[in-house]
Amino acid sequence: MKHWIGTWSASPMNVWPGDAVLYGFHRQTVRQVVRVSTGGERLRLRLSNEYGASPIRIGAATVALAAKDGAVDAGSIRQVTFGGERQTDLAPGAPLLSDVVDLAVPDLGQIAISLYFPDFAPIETYHYEAQQTAYISEIGDFAGAAELPVQQTSTSRYFLSAVLVESGPDSGSLVCLGDSITDGFGSTVDGNARWPDRLAERFAKSGRLSGIGFARCPDPGVHRLA
Repeated sequence: MKHWIGTWSASPMNVWPGDAVLYGFHRQTVRQVVRVSTGGERLRLRLSNEYGASPIRIGAATVALAAKDGAVDAGSIRQVTFGGERQTDLAPGAPLLSDVVDLAVPDLGQIAISLYFPDFAPIETYHYEAQQTAYISEIGDFAGAAELPVQQTSTSRYFLSAVLVESGPDSGSLVCLGDSITDGFGSTVDGNARWPDRLAERFAKSGRLSGIGFARCPDPGVHRLA
């Protein structure tokens, strides 16, 4: 029987003083690129407001195969729904799992998740050390657009904590526990050069990646305490 496994993750964390993180988004679209480990025909997204004190309104969400510089393959854009609805609220102190999305993603494939925030969305839950560019739009809902009018970029994750794929009965996830080195601290931005990424590549080269998802669960605060 098929079941869901984690193919990518970023540990949700609260905002630390002095992080110089963005304060929030207002009527903007945020597009975040993720390289999965094992692929699949169907996926689900896990969003998180676990450190938030107020609900976060999601006006629209999409997932697509990523292209260059924040663009996506137009033919692959899929609407993401939550309980059958395009709009939803991320409850304070809680995660949220999307409905199933039919999108074929290959092993080590890159997808782009776009979230539109129609109201002010204060950043209280995020992941500081993404080592991946997040593209933040001008004012407007561009979740369904192939090209994003980029106003600014960031190298943190926002409200996105995991991607799951449907896989076979003998599949599972390999969880990489560690400190900020596991998070990729100091590695090339957009290079997918974290050691869990390299391990997934070795599995793929040996033909053993299929049905094994790699999830990173580092302690994002360790390097700050050093």
